[in-house]
Amino acid sequence: MLIFSSNNAFNTIIGKKSNGAKAKIGDLVFAPGDRAETLNFINRFRLQYYGIEEPYQLDSDIEEEVDEETDDTSDDDDGFDDDDDGF
Repeated sequence: MLIFSSNNAFNTIIGKKSNGAKAKIGDLVFAPGDRAETLNFINRFRLQYYGIEEPYQLDSDIEEEVDEETDDTSDDDDGFDDDDDGF
């Protein structure tokens, strides 16, 4: 498993703790990845599963979700035409 983070301290720890050189067949191996490998995985995944060909930008800004203004008026109508609500 290749591991990469935007946190350089984390990447340093993973590099020191990597067991790739001493792993045996069947062992779970973790090793430090890099930015290029991460982008390659993301772009391949987006193309294969979502059909998105536009390259992903790791440094892109996060768009904040805008809350839609909701109507504060209370409406007890459940969308059915009957008045007895099944009772």
